[in-house]
Amino acid sequence: MKKITQCYISQSKLLLLIMVLAISQFVTGQQNNAYWSKASISSLRGVDKVHRASHPEYFEVFNLNVEAFKGVIQNAPLRNERANQSNVIVEFPTPEGTFEKYRVSESPIMAPGLAARYPMIKTYKAVGIDDPTATMRFSVTQFGLHAMVLSGKRSSIYIDPYTENRNSYMVYSRKSLGEDLQSFECLIEENIDLESLENERASNRADTDDQKLRTYRLAQSCNGEYGQIFAGSGTVEQQKANVQAQMALTINRVNEIYERDLAITLVFVDNNDDVIYLNPATDPWSGEFNTTTAQTLDNIIGVANYDIGHNFNTSGGGSAGCLGCVCSSQSQTNFHKGRGFTGRADPTGDPFDIDYVAHEMGHQFDGWHSMNTCSRSGNGATEVEPASGSSIMGYAGICTTNVQPNSDAHFNYVNIRDISANIQSGVSSNCDVETALTNQPPVADAGDNYTIPKSTAFVLRGTATDPDGLESLTYNWSQNDPERAPGNGAPQSTWTVGPLYRSILPSDSPNRYMPKFSDVLAGNLTPTWEVTPSVGRNMEFSFIVRDNGSGFASGIGQTDADLMSVTVSGTAGPFAVTSQSTSDIVLDVGAMETFTWDVAGTDANGINTNSVNILLSTDNGVTFDTVLAANTPNDGSEVIQLPAGLAAPYCRIMIEAVDNIYYALNAETFSIGYIVETSCTEYASAENLNLAIPDGAGGNGNPGAPVVNVINIPDSEIIDYITVNTDVSHGWINDLIVEVIHPNGSVATTVWNRNCGGEDDIDIDFRDGAQAIVCASPTAGEYNPASPLSVFSGLDSSGDWTISVTDNWDAITGTLNDWSISVCTTTISLSTDQFESISNFSVYPNPNNGEFTVSMSARNNVSVQVFDMQGRRVFNNTYKGDPNFNQAIDLGNVQSGMYLLQVSEDSKTITKKIIIN
Repeated sequence: MKKITQCYISQSKLLLLIMVLAISQFVTGQQNNAYWSKASISSLRGVDKVHRASHPEYFEVFNLNVEAFKGVIQNAPLRNERANQSNVIVEFPTPEGTFEKYRVSESPIMAPGLAARYPMIKTYKAVGIDDPTATMRFSVTQFGLHAMVLSGKRSSIYIDPYTENRNSYMVYSRKSLGEDLQSFECLIEENIDLESLENERASNRADTDDQKLRTYRLAQSCNGEYGQIFAGSGTVEQQKANVQAQMALTINRVNEIYERDLAITLVFVDNNDDVIYLNPATDPWSGEFNTTTAQTLDNIIGVANYDIGHNFNTSGGGSAGCLGCVCSSQSQTNFHKGRGFTGRADPTGDPFDIDYVAHEMGHQFDGWHSMNTCSRSGNGATEVEPASGSSIMGYAGICTTNVQPNSDAHFNYVNIRDISANIQSGVSSNCDVETALTNQPPVADAGDNYTIPKSTAFVLRGTATDPDGLESLTYNWSQNDPERAPGNGAPQSTWTVGPLYRSILPSDSPNRYMPKFSDVLAGNLTPTWEVTPSVGRNMEFSFIVRDNGSGFASGIGQTDADLMSVTVSGTAGPFAVTSQSTSDIVLDVGAMETFTWDVAGTDANGINTNSVNILLSTDNGVTFDTVLAANTPNDGSEVIQLPAGLAAPYCRIMIEAVDNIYYALNAETFSIGYIVETSCTEYASAENLNLAIPDGAGGNGNPGAPVVNVINIPDSEIIDYITVNTDVSHGWINDLIVEVIHPNGSVATTVWNRNCGGEDDIDIDFRDGAQAIVCASPTAGEYNPASPLSVFSGLDSSGDWTISVTDNWDAITGTLNDWSISVCTTTISLSTDQFESISNFSVYPNPNNGEFTVSMSARNNVSVQVFDMQGRRVFNNTYKGDPNFNQAIDLGNVQSGMYLLQVSEDSKTITKKIIIN
């Protein structure tokens, strides 16, 4: 039977609560440093590490005073949706080494009886203060702290124990996790009749927008093999407590996504420990899990005492046993709420929790597969992601053609649509407990439909409103074309049906560039998973808006979606900028310049673009905020006078259609008023070093002694950037960590941090900004390092540079064959002497830590801009002029290195190099 509850608080109590909050925020803030402290990996070399199935390429380590931490969070109130009552404000570390504040509430996921038997298992919900788009669930158990953060500003963040003593924790981004080497297969299409099941589905579609939190009772069983992994020693009760804690860790993370995307939460039933098995010889499973699980749960828990049932095991596969069957007990052998299972040899970590458990339970709630190829098995209306897909209901990492190694932590629009319909008016709508939410849903607007030219980039722009405010909103554009693609591999520009654009994580921007803007900037309109059509076709796109709980303490989300279509003309296009298309172009400040473009039929053919805007970027394409011409005729040419006093070393041009969504960029960076010259010198070790890498000292995470080698650089130059080549022969390259150390001994970076998996050998040119590592045997090419090489920018190049290679697992050995460093310097000088000098100009201190003062004499407004050496603007502000102008500048949390400071007053401009330590 369904029960509806209402949460409320009186105005007088709310006022008192606000007063208490103001005081307690101050008090809590003083306590944060009492429990977190930064740690170094080297200081923990002799400490046993927690075993992990997959290891992040880059992470930070922090020590945690667990008892002090518990002392703070024990004051957290039980989660109450109504308002931001929690006065417990806690800081958590980030992968960047900083801290962010969260408002914490206790959010139990065990029924009262179960919670009373296992008081050491606590789960919490937290909502971001510094980042309003962020929500977190974390658990504190006998196994320490485990946390998961979802945000519209970055990839998912995880905090997990790093050492066995649970005193040190690793903080890492989901995107830094390497490939999952364990096999997995979703067996849903083998175990059920998909065609006949379509008749069971709700006929309507919905958003997560009815202001209800739905709580479902979860009966979570495990077989003896799973139980033995986590049980440890002690009494049966103690062993079951350990297994229940691991189950809570997994379901807590599943709940984080389900609460945000679907307003669903799962709570373990009171006697859940009755279906925790510790002995494979006496558990009821013998290779078949769907029907056996349903029978076991019905017999022990009671068919009326749970809403969704599942089993954890080590089988290497999973199956929901039915689709959209939560609440139903129709048939234990076919359509039944207790038929789900998930198995993996190492059932831990994000791949198990998100890729597999959230996926299989998604089926149970009526989520169908979203991948268009690789065992295409949706319902004909959900296969909207190319190849393996990348959202939860896809097959990321387990297909022949994979978009990425693992799933991203979000449900695609089609799955939110179908699951919401099922829990609101379908089979799964009649057994949950519903709590009314005051959080009001957002309203999404995908905008108009458009016709665009072929082989031309475009940008999707949406808008949204929300009565509770906009700062917590995140946005997601996804292609919504489920037709069977003509091929089984990566999308092709000639496809006239099926998806061309991958799904991506929700973002705090309502716009999505198609393809990704950095690819267009690099001249690539057909990157592998975002392919611009070169033929006429129609495409539909969904625009889904999440409110992430709108800042309410519950963090329970509401969503809304809207659809729009893009028609690609088969006769018009490509629309392209044809001027400023070669390198080394230097334009004079204030000069008359001609800008040209290929109209390519965009003035007709159903597109009918009459006017365009011509925009200038002075920060190498980061922003295009200088309008050279607005609403100029779309005739292919325009002569424009460049702005007086505007000089910049890294410029790009964008020409965009007025009243449409397509655009084009010029092909190369050019400069206005500057000559930019970059030179690089390579310094190499001896060839065929063949230095043996000492084997690891034991199992995973037990490093051997590093092998080191030195390159002496005699030349003294101020480094703009460096690249590093590393040639290593070694089986199972995931064992290795490769570090490069500056001659000063205090600055170092990790170029390889246990990337990939069982592949052999490395021969990589590491360069900041290059593509992510593609694992192979050998892994070779130009790739982005695990940690940035920009830490060396601004330093002196001379002295002994050191490479260090460490093996972190025994049994396989290898050699450092050779390596090299290329040191690059950039000279930027004014191309003319036309600038007037700025009186009494100085900048101090220089070098500095990102905080410095600009001093000058100025009668007019002063513009201050700072660029990195790749031309990206990192600071931009305008100040009121003063004869005694002294302005403190704070660049915030920028990386160390060399930057360009550009100060302008009217036509007077001066550029200085500054060094940030």
